[in-house]
Amino acid sequence: MPKEQFEELDRYIGSLKIDKEDERRTGYLIQVLHKAQHIFGYLPVGVQKFIAENVGVPHSDVSGVISFYNYFTTVPRGKTRISVCMGTACFVKGAGKVLSEFERYLKIKNGEVSEDGKFS
Repeated sequence: MPKEQFEELDRYIGSLKIDKEDERRTGYLIQVLHKAQHIFGYLPVGVQKFIAENVGVPHSDVSGVISFYNYFTTVPRGKTRISVCMGTACFVKGAGKVLSEFERYLKIKNGEVSEDGKFS
């Protein structure tokens, strides 16, 4: 990860003036995670640990928030995200075939990113 991205996140966290002794500091996590995902595109473990250290919370708190909210991702995503409904009604109408066709055409499996980084 480029140093400049960590510096940008560090400046942002600093601008929040988080008191590491304040029990309410965990309240900043979602805000900081949104900014970090905007900067990095996703939240790998190194970024998570950086956030934990700089906000003053355990890494387990950071990963817990990330796993709870489906907005956050720990793997890179494509520029364009393709979503196929797989509910019962959609599946009965052929959603599985639609998903298979996307996978075949893009040469990726569900959850992967295309080689050019454009689709996931």
